[in-house]
Amino acid sequence: MRTLYLLGNGFDLACGLKSRYADYFESRFKWYKGYNSSDSKAIPALYEEIQDGGIKNIPSAWFSVFAYEHDQPGYRNDYVLWQDIEKNIDTFLQDYPQENEISISEYFKYFSNRSENTSPQKKSMYELLTLYFQKKDIAFRTEENLFDIFDQELSNLENDFAKYLSTIDQNPNYQTNAKLLFEKNSESRDLKTD
Repeated sequence: MRTLYLLGNGFDLACGLKSRYADYFESRFKWYKGYNSSDSKAIPALYEEIQDGGIKNIPSAWFSVFAYEHDQPGYRNDYVLWQDIEKNIDTFLQDYPQENEISISEYFKYFSNRSENTSPQKKSMYELLTLYFQKKDIAFRTEENLFDIFDQELSNLENDFAKYLSTIDQNPNYQTNAKLLFEKNSESRDLKTD
């Protein structure tokens, strides 16, 4: 009889791999000189990065969306889960966001007429997105076109995350830790089936 083991991100985390959502974004935000700790604000750091160095260190427009979430009151890196990134993406794609949420539709309306009713925090995020698109020489005329752009930007984010994962799995302790943990778990399983 063969046994199939399914290992998730919890296994990697238990082996010391920094593969959480927050680990990835913290590693990228630290590239920006205006961001030096998890207590730093991400939107101003990204804005400064674009102003000073362009967009080469900003893998995707989605970084602005996650920077907005990062800068919300009560945000804590140690409580951010993978489902949170999916929730942020889903919320941003909705037509009618809640009061403190941001969305593509709201951004398009802001971009089209620079609404004065936009909160200062949302306005700074939308201005950051506009600057990013200008530096990347991306233009859009319709909201549908903007959805297509964010779809491509999501691919850019996924590709950068894959690069990040390939750098962190080079940790020499990971292989040893993974082998030990797997053996421990499989022994524990074998004891339960006896």
